Amino acid sequence: VAAKAADASSSSSSSSSSSSSSSSSSSASSSGNGKLPPPGGWPAPDPSTQTGNVTILLFYAYVIPSWTKSEHDRAIDFMYTSLTNHGCTGRARVAAEGLNCTLTGPHDGIRAFTKELGEYAPQHFGNLATFKFVDHQPQNQMLKGLKVFPVSELVTYGFKKGNGVLNKIENGKGCGGNHLTPDEYHEAMSHPDAVMVDVRNFNESVIGKFKPPGTEVLDPMMRKSTEFPEWVQANLDKLKGKKVLMYCTAGIRCERAAAYLSEAGVEDINQVREGRRGRGEERRREGEK
Repeated sequence: VAAKAADASSSSSSSSSSSSSSSSSSSASSSGNGKLPPPGGWPAPDPSTQTGNVTILLFYAYVIPSWTKSEHDRAIDFMYTSLTNHGCTGRARVAAEGLNCTLTGPHDGIRAFTKELGEYAPQHFGNLATFKFVDHQPQNQMLKGLKVFPVSELVTYGFKKGNGVLNKIENGKGCGGNHLTPDEYHEAMSHPDAVMVDVRNFNESVIGKFKPPGTEVLDPMMRKSTEFPEWVQANLDKLKGKKVLMYCTAGIRCERAAAYLSEAGVEDINQVREGRRGRGEERRREGEK
């Protein structure tokens, strides 16, 4: 009887222990939506998928007439001081002919900088429509450090002094040719005398390019922009008397390239407003309607 009682007690204890263990295991399994956490715990969310307070600012603007030496120096000082004060980072190329910037910063800091820039030189930078804002980016999109540096050209074409000079202002910005909306540019592709010129570099053009049916496409296949003047002189017979449609990524390379073509005797020069990026965004917006 004593043995049986001991066996019963042992069985009861074992059953109780098993039940407790099962309950504990069930409790552990229930945490983490039915799965036990991996060694080291659950991974943190991918920061690239999160939204945040970082704003990316992309813009360029040519100034007409170009700044004098003292005006250029003051512009460099202004850019560095204003961007630093508002916690902005990135790269700002400052030439006598204008600005070319890729910047990041807090939403309010970027807006405060653009407001100050518009007040600093309203004739050149007073139109907020010239700024491209990309808001709600995660912190890992913030560029490291701030670099404001002087350059001789916003795009290094290597033009000789007096070549490729912008003498026309549109929407507050210097431009070398006619700025077409994406729809106008698309319509111009069907013009019987249309010739399309890609002024991006070779590595960009091989990724993708416009190939409208029936329109001659001239690709300079440039490794660097300094090759453009020589290409123009070798292909003037294909450009004169034609409706030239130029494009690049954001528009900045087309501006002085168009001015250079004009000086070379090409008359009907056009570019898509804000480059391929602008045309792509316009088409995307139309698709969302």
